[in-house]
Amino acid sequence: MPVAYETDNDGQVFAGLTITFALTLTSSDALVVMADMSDDGTSISSVTYNGDALTFLDGWEAAATNDGRVEAWSRVAPDTGGSFDVVVTYSASAIGVAGAVGFTGVDQTTPLANFTGADGTSDNPTLTVASVGADDFVMDCVHSD
Repeated sequence: MPVAYETDNDGQVFAGLTITFALTLTSSDALVVMADMSDDGTSISSVTYNGDALTFLDGWEAAATNDGRVEAWSRVAPDTGGSFDVVVTYSASAIGVAGAVGFTGVDQTTPLANFTGADGTSDNPTLTVASVGADDFVMDCVHSD
């Protein structure tokens, strides 16, 4: 079964420590991926979905110090069958936006491959993705100031 989009939601914070928003997943072969953009370079200390921790994948700081940061987190086999909260907790007061996406048809043993990220100052950002198979899904997140 190919990977498919199921649902998404997002939230934001202005000078706060947490973002909380609901996400509803129904498939048992799911994956939730959360991406966050903070305007001041503040990192995230934790992300949970229904109280269960997500795993930090990677983070990128803008070329200019404290000029923005993007982080990605994920959880395989998240709780399903209801609307549960995604809670993003920053390491310090932040200005940020976070969004979570739920996917179905995900290989529960090796859900992510060829994870790639970069930072820079281009007006036309690009990133080369190593290889994409027939059942792969590409997700992106871009922060601009």
